[in-house]
Amino acid sequence: MVKRIGMQAYGEPQLNHFATHEPEAAGYTLTQLIETSLISGHFVDKNGDCYLDIFSCKQFSIQDAKNVVNEFLNPTNINMYFLTRQA
Repeated sequence: MVKRIGMQAYGEPQLNHFATHEPEAAGYTLTQLIETSLISGHFVDKNGDCYLDIFSCKQFSIQDAKNVVNEFLNPTNINMYFLTRQA
């Protein structure tokens, strides 16, 4: 994702499995710092849901990000929300 949307990773990604005490929420959480902020995601074990956030001060192609999701996660449905901050 990082390279495909034109970002620069800062350090290694962190991937942790947790919330195992709560089956509805248990899953893997990913964090990847990027030079312009953060990419994060949570992958729910129980139902296969994925919640992905790309937060960046640098502009990026939403379509490129969606293409990566489609290519690697093969979702049956995508709900996208895009917010632009005003200076």
